[in-house]
Amino acid sequence: RAKADLKDGLLQLQTFAKPLADATAESARAQRLKERWGLIWVYKKTEPTPLGEAFVSGYNRIMLAEIERRHGKAAVEELQRDARAKRPEVTP
Repeated sequence: RAKADLKDGLLQLQTFAKPLADATAESARAQRLKERWGLIWVYKKTEPTPLGEAFVSGYNRIMLAEIERRHGKAAVEELQRDARAKRPEVTP
């Protein structure tokens, strides 16, 4: 699915984490990521399952490789410092 999304021009990461409680901060964060790297976070609305977590992990690995290709290793490192990126589903 990640390769198809990249082919369609989408650059996004998926997470089971909840959006920030502060809607203003979340909106500003989302805008910054979109402007800086063209990246969108997709928040999964279902409870995580082992299969769902495996899917998200694989999806995000492909996306992180593409982010690194386009924007360099520093971009990936910055994303990994983000609170959501510390979750297992986005670890490369």
